[in-house]
Amino acid sequence: MLFRSGRAHLYGEPAEKELDAFGCFNAADAMISDVSSVVPDFLYSGKPYGLVTMTSTVEEFEQAFPLARSAYVITKDLSNLEAALDGLLVEDPKAEQRKATREYYLGPFAPENYA
Repeated sequence: MLFRSGRAHLYGEPAEKELDAFGCFNAADAMISDVSSVVPDFLYSGKPYGLVTMTSTVEEFEQAFPLARSAYVITKDLSNLEAALDGLLVEDPKAEQRKATREYYLGPFAPENYA
């Protein structure tokens, strides 16, 4: 299947068997995740990400998990899903905030100096 971008969608066995986590990050345009150790790793990519909160409001979630402040937070009832996806995939108003979050968590290194 091709997207409007002309890129093929990678799914199934090729995505599961041929790519490691960083290969998936490189192939992705964005990521939606729960709160996990994958998110700080994904920060390096500079790409937008969404986080799903299952137990609290967006404000409470951002307070408890500072990484969520530069994410597009999706609520348990999905009532803000459309707005979150528009932010994540179309508008990306959190791009500058995400850059600051990346530097805070990963350090102010030039890309070639990351381990």
